[in-house]
Amino acid sequence: MNQDNIIIQTYQGVGVIQLNRQKALNALSIDMVLGIQDILKQWQDDPAILFVYITSTSERAFCAGGDVKSLYEHEIKEDYSYAPYYLKEQYKMDLMIHDYPKPVISYLHGYVLGGGAGLAMATSLRITSEDVYFGMPEVHIGFFPDVGASYFLPKLSDHVGKYLGVTGKLMNSDDLMVLGITQYKISKERFLGVEETLFKTHWNKDTFEQKLQALFYAHHDPSVSGSVIKPVMNFINKFYAYDRLHEIYLSLKQDDSKEAMDHMSNLDTLCHTSIQITLELLKRGKSMSLHDCFKMEYDLALYVVGTPNFREGVQKVLIEKTGNPKWTKDDKDDILEDQMKSIFKTHDFKGIHPLD
Repeated sequence: MNQDNIIIQTYQGVGVIQLNRQKALNALSIDMVLGIQDILKQWQDDPAILFVYITSTSERAFCAGGDVKSLYEHEIKEDYSYAPYYLKEQYKMDLMIHDYPKPVISYLHGYVLGGGAGLAMATSLRITSEDVYFGMPEVHIGFFPDVGASYFLPKLSDHVGKYLGVTGKLMNSDDLMVLGITQYKISKERFLGVEETLFKTHWNKDTFEQKLQALFYAHHDPSVSGSVIKPVMNFINKFYAYDRLHEIYLSLKQDDSKEAMDHMSNLDTLCHTSIQITLELLKRGKSMSLHDCFKMEYDLALYVVGTPNFREGVQKVLIEKTGNPKWTKDDKDDILEDQMKSIFKTHDFKGIHPLD
């Protein structure tokens, strides 16, 4: 079965989903989201499909995110029905993969950002290439890390999740291995042979999981010497032990080192409202279930897509690509507790949440 933006194929025991929106670096359009949902429903009870493999036809990206531009375009046209619909379906797709009764494997290469990272984190086995750029850079556009980030970021080592959510820093393949985000690292050149084996093998229901692990392990490169996260772990744990932005700033100022001052200067360019919301989100997500985290993110997203900072961030960073968004005048202000409660309020869906 061929669709414009996804390609679906089946082999002996494996169902393959190829993301195929190359010009947009596989940003997840609504038809891609719905198409993935539909095929996963078909394969769920199909005894001929033992596991699912998600990959990309693009040389440059696995998936560069959700279709944020479409959210922006509908918002500025005052079509306020599209964001709730798109976000609901995207989150439903991610939850479907998280909860899928069969193994779902993803091969990550190139850009794996935002919604693409959320899609990857939903899969049960993740393999990285040597050229991956993985991250949640939503604070750069006046948004926040969603698609399950409130669940999976707090589970990373020490305070790394907060650091990644607040800064939007990208990780390389060795970082992903160090943090346990991926289970295997296999170069693109070697993975061509692995993929051929995936498609040509007649997988057996009783042995396929063991044989898959053996296949990936045989081509796995365990070295992590190129990690950029590992050398800064002490820095992260020193300055990101706090849950409020003003506390992080105060600790950086008190340190007064060049490294701390440079980091503070970088934070100054980002949307402080988004950072503060992100810190609160990750704090709350620590003690919440996966499904409750998605519901919290959905409610929050409906608020944030209507804000001036979101529109400004998308306009300057993703559309004009000039960077340097002009955040609102009150963006540097501390969000007080009562304000935060209002931002995180649960919407009235007349008794049934869209993600229930």
